[in-house]
Amino acid sequence: MKKTFQKTLVAAVVASASLMAHAGGGTPATDNLLFPFITTKASAQTFLSIVARDPLALPAAVGTVIPVHITYTTRPTASGACSHFDGDMAMTSNDQMTFEISNRTLVNAATADTTSTPVQLPANATDRLGFAIVNNNAAGAYGTGAIYGSYPLYGEARIVDTATGLYLSYSTNDLHTTAGGNPDFAVATGAGPDATFGAPGTLHVNKLLNWFSTGAVDTTWFVLPLSDEATMGFANTAAITYQVRNSFGTNGGHYNNNEVFRSSTANFAATCIGTVNRATLLDPIVATHSVNGGWGTFVRTAGTANNALVYSNEVLQPGMLGGLGQFVTRVPVL
Repeated sequence: MKKTFQKTLVAAVVASASLMAHAGGGTPATDNLLFPFITTKASAQTFLSIVARDPLALPAAVGTVIPVHITYTTRPTASGACSHFDGDMAMTSNDQMTFEISNRTLVNAATADTTSTPVQLPANATDRLGFAIVNNNAAGAYGTGAIYGSYPLYGEARIVDTATGLYLSYSTNDLHTTAGGNPDFAVATGAGPDATFGAPGTLHVNKLLNWFSTGAVDTTWFVLPLSDEATMGFANTAAITYQVRNSFGTNGGHYNNNEVFRSSTANFAATCIGTVNRATLLDPIVATHSVNGGWGTFVRTAGTANNALVYSNEVLQPGMLGGLGQFVTRVPVL
C-alpha cells in the first residue's frame, strides 16, 4: 500500500510540476528562490521542483553540472528555536529537479532522474515546519568552494498532508528577489515579496486578516519575517511584531462579521518563524467577539525585519463538508 501511495504522489507531483505554470503577477526569475512554507510532519510530504534555465544564446553542453545551494530553516511544529541545514545540490544546464525534502518518496529513482542530486533534510528533522532558500548567484559564498553560475531559477512546491487533508501547491513567482550573493527578500525596489513594482517602491508590510466562524474553521497564522538570507536562514534573527487594528490601522482591535469594532492591545512577535492562533492574536477575552467571523488590519509595530509574509492556516472542524480539510493561504496586503 505504501508503494502504491508513493507512486500516486510521484505521478501527481511530477505531472503538475512539469507544467511550471506561474499564475498571477510577479517579476521575471532571478538566481534565487524562496519557498516560504515547508513541513516534515510525519503525515506530510513536501515536494520541491526547480528548473535551472541556461540564459545564454549558446547553452552549456548537455550534462554540464552547476551547483545550486539550498538552505533549510525549520523549527519544531509546535514551538521552539530555528536551526538551519544547508548544502550544494547538483543540477545540469536546463535541468529540472524534483524531490521530497525528507526523502520519504524516492523521486529520482521513480522518474529515472540521473542529472540532478538534491540535498534533503536528515532523518532526525521530523515534525518541523519552516522555509527554504535556494541561490546560485556567482557571488555566493557558502564555504563549499563551489563556483555558482547565476542561472535563472524557477520553483514550485507541493505539500500533501494525509492526516489533515492538506493539498497545497504554490510557485515561487514574486517570492524571489534581486540577484545577489546574500539575497535580500525585504527590499522595496519592486523585486522583493510584497513590494510595489518599480523604484523606489514601497513595502506592503501591513496585511488584512479575516477569518470564518470558529465552529466551522479553526484559524491560525504563519508569519515569516523577511530579511537577507544570512539573517533569515543562518542567524535566524529576523524578527517582527504585529498588532491587529482598525481599518485605518490606528487603534488596536478588530471587527466582527457585523461591522462592530472591539478594541484590544494584544501584540504578536515572530522571530525567524511565528505561528499564532486567534485567542493570542486578538486577546483571549475580546476574541469571543468574533467567533462567527471577523477581520482586522495586521499592522507592523516593531522589529528588525521591515516586512513579512503572512499565511492563514485553516482547518475544517469535524462534520464540516463531510471530511478532513486544511487550507494554507497567503493573506492580502493593504
